[in-house]
Amino acid sequence: MSWISETGWSGEDDYKRYDFRIFHSGGDENQRGEAVILDKRNSQLCGKVRFKSDILLMVKVKGKPVDMCIIQVYMPTMEHSEEELLMACVQNRTALRC
Repeated sequence: MSWISETGWSGEDDYKRYDFRIFHSGGDENQRGEAVILDKRNSQLCGKVRFKSDILLMVKVKGKPVDMCIIQVYMPTMEHSEEELLMACVQNRTALRC
C-alpha cells in the first residue's frame, strides 16, 4: 500500500492498472490531491472508500482481528495563513463524520 500526497490530479477516480488499484481524490484546480495505490492482494481486502475533497481520502481495509480505516490528509504548512489552516481543520473534521 502506497500513499501519495500533492498529486496534482483533478477529480476523483478508482481504477485498475496492471495488478494495482488506484484511488485518488483531487480538486478542480490540479493542486493538492491525495492518492493510494494498492497491490493485487490488498485491493481484494479493500472495503469502503470515501473521497472527501482534494485534501482527504479514506480507505477501509478488511483485516484480522479488526478492520482498519486508513486516512490520508493534506494539511497546510506554516506558510499558509491561520485562516486557511482553520478552514482545513474544519473541513477535515466534517469529512471524518461517518
